Amino acid sequence: MNAQATSFSADDLWIADSGASHHMTNTLSNMTNIAPYTSGDTIKIGNGEGLSISHIGTASLSGLHLNTIYHVPQLATNLLSVYQLCKDNNCWVIFDASNVYVQDKATKTLLFQGKSHKGLYPIPQSISPSIAIPKQPSSVISKQAFLGQQVHSTLWHQRFGHVSNDILHHMLKQSQLSVHPDATTLTDITEAEEPRFFKEANSEPEWQQAMVEEIEALTVQGTWIFVPRPSGKNVVGCKWIYKVKRNADGSIARHKARLVAQGFSQEPGIDFEETFSPVVLHTTVRIILSLAASNKWPLRQLDVKNAFLHGELQEEVYMRQPLGFEDVEHPDFVCRLQKSLYGLKQAPRAWNAKFTGYLPALGFCSSPSLIQLVIDDLSTVLDMKDMGTLTYFLGLQITYGSNGDLFVHQTKYCKDLLKRAGMEACKPSVTPCKPHSSVLRNEGSLLTDPTQFRSIVGALQYLTFTRPDIAFAVNSVCQFMQAPTDVHVGLVKRILRYLHGTLEYGLTFTTGSTSLTGYCDADWAGDPNSHRSTTGYVVFLGNYPVSWSSRKQSSVSLEVPLKQNTVH
Repeated sequence: MNAQATSFSADDLWIADSGASHHMTNTLSNMTNIAPYTSGDTIKIGNGEGLSISHIGTASLSGLHLNTIYHVPQLATNLLSVYQLCKDNNCWVIFDASNVYVQDKATKTLLFQGKSHKGLYPIPQSISPSIAIPKQPSSVISKQAFLGQQVHSTLWHQRFGHVSNDILHHMLKQSQLSVHPDATTLTDITEAEEPRFFKEANSEPEWQQAMVEEIEALTVQGTWIFVPRPSGKNVVGCKWIYKVKRNADGSIARHKARLVAQGFSQEPGIDFEETFSPVVLHTTVRIILSLAASNKWPLRQLDVKNAFLHGELQEEVYMRQPLGFEDVEHPDFVCRLQKSLYGLKQAPRAWNAKFTGYLPALGFCSSPSLIQLVIDDLSTVLDMKDMGTLTYFLGLQITYGSNGDLFVHQTKYCKDLLKRAGMEACKPSVTPCKPHSSVLRNEGSLLTDPTQFRSIVGALQYLTFTRPDIAFAVNSVCQFMQAPTDVHVGLVKRILRYLHGTLEYGLTFTTGSTSLTGYCDADWAGDPNSHRSTTGYVVFLGNYPVSWSSRKQSSVSLEVPLKQNTVH
């Protein structure tokens, strides 16, 4: 709902505060879903005093969701945490000298606009439906800036997290830094954090709900039964893994909590027999995309919810009860797994056997007219979701032309990689590597911690999925993974600089011939370190590449040819 603030009573007003860690109110009637707060924590204010929290709840503020609110009766005014507001609503909060704006990150819709009042930004509890904001293009709010300015002195003591004027005056006199009034600072949007531990996640409502949904899914599947701990049996642990799922445009799709078995303690031959690696071949995906473009096939994406949980276990596997969801009546029992679980060594193989067993029974065949029938049949045994037209798959972004062409690229993946390497603003390079240059294995100084180097190079390998132009350069830096030096880091940075200037590069598949053509070449002992040859090949299906590689010769013959001189 779009709305604009007018005049309201003090109890209905909330002050937007970037210094507040949580939403807080002094009026219990401002909250819904109220529950007593029993943790004993206090709210620390500017003078060092701790204010007690009596209740916790939720609220809807001018159409915005406030998921966690503390009721603090001694608080002078209602405080709205800017951090929590952005986190709960996936939005931007933008301030200028006269207004405060709340804008949805995904749709760029203006959710709220209010006026500043004596240096503060009040937001009312509710808005009259008759008051509306005129529609404005999203480009009006293109940057977010925070304006420092003088405010009325009587308001300072009402602000949470600020010290008194006397202390500020003393700090200014002692400071060696000059004061610049009306300074404007641009800041980045705060990214949604992924908790690493259960204690962190359990304090956030969205992660609590995600864990409840995961346990409910496991219960519906009949994943385990509680049994007394058997003697002489290996009992594996389990851990919660938290991940923020995002859409192709970077907006938050959902919060996902996954219960993972700690299968590293499983012993082969005892806890499992055979394993299976569910890895998709790049060439297979590219061939399917090429054939789809050539024949103008529609591409759709299906998702099996909790896929690995459908696999049937053949072995006896015991696991500790999940943290936070222990059985109250039998806290000492363990879980005997009936279905496979993420993290188990045999989980991929069990899922593959389950899924491939269903397809022949359904008479599965390659036919675009039967896609909905297949979905309906599989949905009777698997919890499936039709995700519509294929646009984002395994980091690949797919766009469709009006004539049936497919353009496959990894722009988002490339931007994320540059951000992880701290090179979003680097100077672009016209080539991924310096022509006719060779680097020795021991050239330069060894890195004290090669973790970042190896992580970036590994990510570059996946980027070659749609970028054959960097295959040779990536192959070169992969040869220095064991003992990278600062010189090798320079080679990786050169590749990243090239990517920064070619973010939109990818593969285009169009209708046409499906003839198979291959090309290969070698540089004949061109490697300066091992004196081996580097061989490269590329295979075209029609006019577009579907498979390519650049690799070093695996072995070299050490036999020395001898020549016999004959005297006549």
